[in-house]
Formats: sequence, C-alpha cells, structure tokens
Amino acid sequence: MTTTLTARVPEDLLAAVPVVLGFRPQDSLVMLTFDAPRPFHARVDLPSSAEAEASLPGLVDALVSPCLTHRVGRVVFVSYSDDAGLSARVASALRTAFGRAGIGVIDVLRAHAGSWRRVPARPGARETPAVPYDDEAHAFTAQAVFEGRVTLASREDLRDTLASAPEGGRHASTG
Repeated sequence: MTTTLTARVPEDLLAAVPVVLGFRPQDSLVMLTFDAPRPFHARVDLPSSAEAEASLPGLVDALVSPCLTHRVGRVVFVSYSDDAGLSARVASALRTAFGRAGIGVIDVLRAHAGSWRRVPARPGARETPAVPYDDEAHAFTAQAVFEGRVTLASREDLRDTLASAPEGGRHASTG
C-alpha cells in the first residue's frame, strides 16, 4: 500500500518523518526527497561537533550520490539535535553540495524537545524562534495508524523488532 502525505507546513514535514521511517529519530539527519520518479527518504547519524569537520564530506556524499542516481529534484532536511551550531554547519555543507548538484533544498529544520526551528541559510545567522509541534497528535499519525503502519519510539525499538529470534528462529512459548 502506498501512503500519500501532502505537507504544507513544517509541522507536516515533522509529522511525516516518523511515519515514513517507522520510528522517531534522535541525533539524526533526515532527508525527504521530492520530484523524483521514485522518491525515497534517508536517515543518517549526526556526527559529534568534534567529528563534524572530518565527517561532513562523507555524510554529504552519502546523501547527494543517491539523489543524483534517482534524479531527485528537491529535498528537505531535518536535523534532530540540540546542537544549533552543529546543525548550522551540516546545513551549510548540504546546501552548498546540493546546490552544486542542481538539487533544490526546500528547507532545513532543526527539531529538539518538541519544538522546531529553521536553520538559517547564511552561516552565523540566527535560527528562527522555536515553534512547538506534536507529531503524535497529527493527522499523518492517525492516517498511519488507520492504515496499520507502526511507528516506534526509537531506532533501537525498530532494530529490536528485526533482531533474530532466540534458539534457531523459534520463539519461546508462554505455556
């Protein structure tokens, strides 16, 4: 089944992320793609501030390359982080690389602790004021539940659902 989500405001994008990923990301960079024959979405771990300069080229390439392969026209990025400076450095590198590749960056948001901000396009500029959001009470979440899609609280919870069963694939019975 294909689910169509039409995002009109940043809160819609933030509500779409856990639906398309199947979990609520933390300390992550999420990319949503648009205007491709087969749009896709990606999540990568954010580097620490100390590792950012060395890690950014690889992180950027890991996102630009598949976008070029799949002829993506535009993207949105969401940085799930409490570190505004790190999010700004990552956003700057992404905007530069995606611009050079001819892929439009619609927006870059930073989400943390139930609020979001726009990450400024100019290095050193201030983020927009925090705007609260609730992705759990959003219509996209209700639609996902109605369609039988599960959204887990974390990536670890998702990983646990994929872990191999104990004792050669057999689940223990409860009596």
